[in-house]
Amino acid sequence: MAIITKNKLVRDLVPQYIEKKGQKPLLEVLDDKKFSEELLKKLAEETKEVIEAVEEGKVRLTEEMADMYEVIDALARLNDITKDEILDVQKQKVVSNGGFEKRLYLVSVDDNS
Repeated sequence: MAIITKNKLVRDLVPQYIEKKGQKPLLEVLDDKKFSEELLKKLAEETKEVIEAVEEGKVRLTEEMADMYEVIDALARLNDITKDEILDVQKQKVVSNGGFEKRLYLVSVDDNS
């Protein structure tokens, strides 16, 4: 039997799924610094998966967006940021900068004023 190296952050129940397949996971509990680093890697991975899922339809896109939300929630908890704080800042930014409702795309700015 071969050892398959993964070296990645996984959800809490993944070790149980591995064991149910008759395999043995080797796990490490990360400190805050390493956990933060791995969450950022996972966020980049999930962002890529969301981009890819756009072409695959609503169900897959929703699943990948849910994964991204889970990573964001974990990163927020690690940094003592509540969902309410995030939503409050989001609302403030919509008031001060607007949202994306108008779908505006800035092509250029004429600097000859």
